Amino acid sequence: MNGLIRTLISLLLLSFISSCTKTNSDLTDISFSYCSYSDNSNQYTIKTIEKIPFHISEKVNIHFFKGTIWIALKITNHSPSRKTLIIHNNDRINRNYKFYKLDSTINQLHSLNTIKDIQYNDDRFFNFSKPNFRIVLEPHEQGTYYIQTSNNGKVVRATPYITSLQEFIKIIYWDTIENIFFYGMMFIIFCITIFYWIILKKKLYLFYTLYILFTCFLYIGFDGYLYGHDLPIIIVEHLIFVFYKCSIFFLIIFSAHFLGIKKTYPQFYLYLKCYTVIVITGLLIYQLLFCSTQIGKIHIVEYGFGVGWLLLLLSMIIKTAQKQKQETIQYVLAMSFALFFVSIGILNICIVSDVTGNTFFKIGTTFEFIIFTYSTAHILGKKSNKIKQYIRHQSILENSNIKLQSKLYQVNNTKIKKTDFLNIFKLLESNLTNEGEWASFKQKFQELNPHFLSNLYEKHPELSKNEIRLLTLVKIGFTQKEISNMLFITEGSVKKAKQRVRKKIAISTNVTLSNYLSIF
Repeated sequence: MNGLIRTLISLLLLSFISSCTKTNSDLTDISFSYCSYSDNSNQYTIKTIEKIPFHISEKVNIHFFKGTIWIALKITNHSPSRKTLIIHNNDRINRNYKFYKLDSTINQLHSLNTIKDIQYNDDRFFNFSKPNFRIVLEPHEQGTYYIQTSNNGKVVRATPYITSLQEFIKIIYWDTIENIFFYGMMFIIFCITIFYWIILKKKLYLFYTLYILFTCFLYIGFDGYLYGHDLPIIIVEHLIFVFYKCSIFFLIIFSAHFLGIKKTYPQFYLYLKCYTVIVITGLLIYQLLFCSTQIGKIHIVEYGFGVGWLLLLLSMIIKTAQKQKQETIQYVLAMSFALFFVSIGILNICIVSDVTGNTFFKIGTTFEFIIFTYSTAHILGKKSNKIKQYIRHQSILENSNIKLQSKLYQVNNTKIKKTDFLNIFKLLESNLTNEGEWASFKQKFQELNPHFLSNLYEKHPELSKNEIRLLTLVKIGFTQKEISNMLFITEGSVKKAKQRVRKKIAISTNVTLSNYLSIF
């Protein structure tokens, strides 16, 4: 398992390095500028575009925007050769971009791309999660282009970037490699979890499997793979938020089982489960009833409750820190990796505009699932080993009982009745672990050896109860190892106990305990 984890981590780092590799195309002969306008009231259309009061802006990244965004671009090819370029941005969750070119000869706009997603009214050139538009500039040509996108309250990251066609194809290639690796890893972890669930029949693995499944569905939605399957865009957007809620729900229930809350704090677990079901059901009803056509409304609500879910997980960690120390440490380790890379991704988005942070999110998620998969297998493996040790110990005790029964039968030539035999056997099942059982055993043993205990007491009244017990087992003929198994002590402890008894009763070093006890 450790070797598998090291291999997965190495592949993960290799994928990350590869995905971060960029090819610097020579765009020194291309000049590029843009200005934008945020139309909150949707008062402008493509026919009145000349009236739009564009202004120069460094970034076109707006949170929870509702309305239409217009972007005007001027691109000039200063080289003597033809250039094929791609205009793109990082707005992964919007699918309604339109792209126009101004025909300066007749002063009219026309849609540039022939490959058009009619269902979503989207003009992107490649069917890729990032909006992208191809332009071809002749030598020394200057072109004016317009981008239009509408939003219903979601986050908009429409800052435009320009790159060569070859470089953008490489961006698509590395993004595809990253996704193949990520979803491949998720599939492997999912199969391992399914296997453990089928074999061990533990609810822990059922909830963990569902958590992995809905997390993957969530990423599939954000990566744009749900679009283009005859699903209306509003349905796709609703599905993404449903996947998010299901992922959160099964994360909380899985966390409660992983941390042992159900066993250690059953009342808290019941409250936790009811609270989570009520809140998520309420959010789902709110989403479907009040945000059916404007999914952007749910964004603010989900961000707020996201903080609440983190606080809930933190309270679970604090609750179990003392009683479930090992599980808590491993849980904190897994979640720390996830939150660390998510934080880096968010900071990267805020500081560097031309990245999405998606790679960091996936790295954090992958590490989280690797650690959780290893931890659950490790913890349950330890519990399984304890069960095996218990079964093995019980087997040893049963064998000891049989040997003890046989030796008791052999020490006396008197014929034992069947009822006496059964009584002795019942007493031996407990292996003389308490005083009541030892007293009953002495009574039965004395019936078979009427003079041994009385003679031993008379000769050595200074002997303790434990020492009498030890000498009785030696008298019967048990070995040092058998005595240790019966009395639940180590062989070393049995050896030391024998040495102390020898000193107390002053036996010569030339005489063994067994030989000495044979005279009684």
